[in-house]
Amino acid sequence: MKNEEFTTHLYGKWQFKHSIDELKLPDGFIKYHKNNFCKYFKIPEEGFSGLRVLDTGCGPGKHAVVLALMGAKVTGVDLSEDNIQRAEKLKEFYKLDNLNFIKCDLMRPFNEYGEFDLISAHNWIQHTENPSIVLKNLISVLKLGGRLYLSTYHANTFRFFIAQIARNLLKRDYYDLMKTLVKFHYPTGFREFNNPDDIYIQTAASLNIQKFYNIAMAHRQELNYPPFSRIGRILFSGSDKNKVNSVAQKTCQKLYGNSDYKILGPAPTPHEKIQDLWRSHVIIKTQDKQKGSIHKFLYQNIGFSIFERRKQGVRIQVDIDPVSMM
Repeated sequence: MKNEEFTTHLYGKWQFKHSIDELKLPDGFIKYHKNNFCKYFKIPEEGFSGLRVLDTGCGPGKHAVVLALMGAKVTGVDLSEDNIQRAEKLKEFYKLDNLNFIKCDLMRPFNEYGEFDLISAHNWIQHTENPSIVLKNLISVLKLGGRLYLSTYHANTFRFFIAQIARNLLKRDYYDLMKTLVKFHYPTGFREFNNPDDIYIQTAASLNIQKFYNIAMAHRQELNYPPFSRIGRILFSGSDKNKVNSVAQKTCQKLYGNSDYKILGPAPTPHEKIQDLWRSHVIIKTQDKQKGSIHKFLYQNIGFSIFERRKQGVRIQVDIDPVSMM
């Protein structure tokens, strides 16, 4: 399935299927996001009037409507035709002539619509094939002195926490077990964590376990994460940055050459230094989902002895299907 077809199916026909069953947006939703946009762009509400704003990955158009209600001239763009059609219904309901929607792929240049004073990219750019290309395309249509709001998932949020729990449970054989565990540990749901913008929080809060499971599995399939593949991580840590990088590079060289295993890195970890220890890692991805496949690959190429002792003062650890890449 092509990227555009998958995105339309997942986000258009599935995730946002019931997003505008009620066209009138809750007053609390509008107030909350007005405050957020003022905070993100560092502009008072009255300052949005007349500004050209590009709302990217706009989905069913809710955020774009809020920006238009603030007086901005808004263009909402999305890859899904289904979402654009939903957004047009919202526009018609609110009778907004300062709002228009365009179906487009921001992996491609977006220059024919002029430049924008403000650009919003809320929690979607990390799902693209190459975020750097998307970012380049966005910056190319941002006016000199304009402002870009870019949001991606953060490791210390409840969303990430829930995703990591699901990460360990999301195996098809465990679906019934997951339903039982969630209802046992959270009999009243997760309503205190409810976030109206987050499909994971929505489904968890309503104890809609099947929808939560299906959406998370679809995301993982799109990104080719376990259980649709196997991932291994080799972590190198030590007090001497040069030695850490050198050992990581030499180890990585021994892993190349097998087309069934994709080697990423070595590269610094997101938290490159913790407690005076420099950290680098190598990621191994394979479609071979057999248990022990990565263990066997490692044993054949670098052996297991390097994990039992330090090499040039560098500690080497391996984690199969890691919960965190931090």
